Amino acid sequence: RVAFSQSDYNVIAVEENGFSMAEASCPDQVCVREGAVTLENRAQRVLGGCVICMPHSLVLELRTAEEMLALLGESDAEARRNPGGAARRRRGGGE
Repeated sequence: RVAFSQSDYNVIAVEENGFSMAEASCPDQVCVREGAVTLENRAQRVLGGCVICMPHSLVLELRTAEEMLALLGESDAEARRNPGGAARRRRGGGE
């Protein structure tokens, strides 16, 4: 559950290979009617891997681990896997 105020919220259902907007307090319910986003159906969906709740300015997007690594770039990904080592390399020090 993502709460924006006492009365404004979205409930996100996360499953093994996807998600859906299970519930929302917005008046139009478009985000709920979008249905589930999965790795199998995202290429055929109008919004791809996204579900958008415009009244709450909420965007959810399904990405694979490989897509996230590409988005972060290899150096950022390495820094996240080994933060101490990356910091030492940036300072010019060794192990």
